[in-house]
Amino acid sequence: GSEGNATNELESPNGAYYDSATGKLYVADTGNHRILQFPPGSARDTFGVVVAGNGIAGNGANQLHSPSDVIVDQNGTLYIADRFNNRIQRWLPNATSGDTILGSATGASGTAANLLDNPSTLRFGSNNSLFVVDQNNHRVQLFNLLSC
Repeated sequence: GSEGNATNELESPNGAYYDSATGKLYVADTGNHRILQFPPGSARDTFGVVVAGNGIAGNGANQLHSPSDVIVDQNGTLYIADRFNNRIQRWLPNATSGDTILGSATGASGTAANLLDNPSTLRFGSNNSLFVVDQNNHRVQLFNLLSC
């Protein structure tokens, strides 16, 4: 691939999620501070669609700062490990901004159970749960999505 900020280019991507139900691929385009969605059957130079983030690092509701992972639930809702904002963002389908569901909305890090420090990886668990690798706190946390 090639490095850049066009929607067929990536800058230091980290996480990716393949939705087997839709055939879509979601990529955490870390260096471009966005999440890209690629259609089924994409080839090397396929253009993606920005589905989260505006390409500018920041902690606003429509911004991400070096997202490291993305996963998608059965409703098409995105859950994003927004690494340098120390938060997990939830983006509903076709939304132009996300909600902070875990961590700090201001980007503050911490060791308390409700704070994160460099969240790096996300995985769904059973019964509406979400595992978060809280990298700089040297722990994996389990959260109930129904209470977020």
